[in-house]
Amino acid sequence: MADMADALAKAGLISQQKADKVERDKQKAAAEEKKNQRTSGQQLPMPERKIPTSPEYAKIEEMWNNSKSKGFVKHLIWSFVPHSKVDKIWEDEGKYEKKCCICHTGTMSINESVKCVGEDAGKSLLKRCEFELQNQDRKDDAEYKKEYETFMKEMGKEMFGGKLLALHGEDSKKVFCFVCYDMFYAWLMERVLKGDNEIQHMMTRLRTGTKPKKRQ
Repeated sequence: MADMADALAKAGLISQQKADKVERDKQKAAAEEKKNQRTSGQQLPMPERKIPTSPEYAKIEEMWNNSKSKGFVKHLIWSFVPHSKVDKIWEDEGKYEKKCCICHTGTMSINESVKCVGEDAGKSLLKRCEFELQNQDRKDDAEYKKEYETFMKEMGKEMFGGKLLALHGEDSKKVFCFVCYDMFYAWLMERVLKGDNEIQHMMTRLRTGTKPKKRQ
């Protein structure tokens, strides 16, 4: 309505003053509608949340919904939540498993990654710089972000033989690769937002420091 009035004003069919009044009336009506929604108890439309759709995220969700593997996911929550429990493995002393507990990709310590880089560090840095310079005008492009992620993964395979840095928690031999760790927390936050009672109960116990009893 306001756009039409503005067009008519530009064409000289109505005065600009009248067109401005139409715009003010439109804004007033929109504000009144929002007010009525609030007072009537109706919820305003919320923006849709984007839920991750990666294979790692789907695997964790599948494990949670399976009665045979649900206990294992709970173990991961107790061991890796909150972030303060988590750290990189600086030196491999044989305390932790060698593969990610979700995707089963081989993992490595910081010390091992430094040894792997060696003389290839300069070549890898040059390849990365070249890729970024070639695509510097596409930094905010969603398609570029996917290409960049793929590029970094391929470069990692060249340098580290497909292994990823390991992250360990407390009271567990299990490790996450950094990709699955990010997806694990994304999945956990989504469960919290959905109001999962079981997860909420675990979060409360974590806040109060009430740990589950160890099996004898």
